[in-house]
Amino acid sequence: SEESEASWRGTGLEDYFNGGWYYRNVMARPLSGLLHRSPFRTIQYRFHLPDPILFKQGVDVSFERGGNHDSKGWMESVAYFYRNEPGPSGSEFNDSGRQAPADPFDQDTFMLQVLDHERLGDFEGAKARVEEFLALHPEHPARDILFLRVLAYDERARGHQAVREKYETIAAGNGPASAQAKLLLSMHKSPGKGLLGAYCNAASRVFLDGKPLMYVDHPEALAVLPIDISSGAHTLVVEATWSRQTPWIYIHLASPLGTISSRADGSWKWAKNPTDNFHDPEYDDNSWEPILRSSKGPPEDPYFRVTPNAFVGFQSAGDGMPLRTGDDKKTPIIFRRVFRLE
Repeated sequence: SEESEASWRGTGLEDYFNGGWYYRNVMARPLSGLLHRSPFRTIQYRFHLPDPILFKQGVDVSFERGGNHDSKGWMESVAYFYRNEPGPSGSEFNDSGRQAPADPFDQDTFMLQVLDHERLGDFEGAKARVEEFLALHPEHPARDILFLRVLAYDERARGHQAVREKYETIAAGNGPASAQAKLLLSMHKSPGKGLLGAYCNAASRVFLDGKPLMYVDHPEALAVLPIDISSGAHTLVVEATWSRQTPWIYIHLASPLGTISSRADGSWKWAKNPTDNFHDPEYDDNSWEPILRSSKGPPEDPYFRVTPNAFVGFQSAGDGMPLRTGDDKKTPIIFRRVFRLE
């Protein structure tokens, strides 16, 4: 039946764009998508091809913006429709004041936008966003690291030799960009070299093949360590303890032999308070529960601010894995992954 007033109210704006319970990630689909997502700004679309909205003389479309439309957000939209024959639409397109307002949180949420480009497979778009940010903020404290990240995108597209000399020039200097350039160079010294990254919103100890490598507890910053790793079987273990709200861990290992990331696809397992020798590569974890779903944490709900770094793909290739602590926030949760590199 036709309605002059909507009888169904209270759904989220994202429901209309097929993103109920908000969006896990950016996406581009034939009929709907989310092309840009930051904590306070989105660009999304939906086409009504299989479910057209029919009208004879006119249609008025509006979105509910909170109870009683009390949300103070700024919104702009455009809609297209088909006519039976060519002719004017009978509506006006207001072209005045269409510049989107400045985002006061852009410098804080910038890296989240870059990582979403990467998750969509748009590494050229990620590079372009970094270059745009550098042009807008030439004095930003992380400008040297972001310039190094641009080179890392070039390395991904054109190979290591295309950027090696520029890496070496940066590595010869001082400061964080120099240290990260040295790490990027270290992975190419031999096939047995690699980098291990950990991004954790929980107090986490990371072990590779039974050896403790790093301790991480920072919701904003990725920690990266050079490693020696050969072909064959290996074991990654993370011992994590609740340290702040919404705890999660994220791991990424990169080497010329292959990459391993946190994944909610059953390749990782977890247990609470297992026997003491769980670090041992020969430990039997058949009774552990496989991780089949991620939770709050990257990419769905990462920390508001991410510290810029030069490690392309290290925070966008997988899922944040949740700590299921319940009321017990003192007992460590153990995450384990057995894998092979060839």
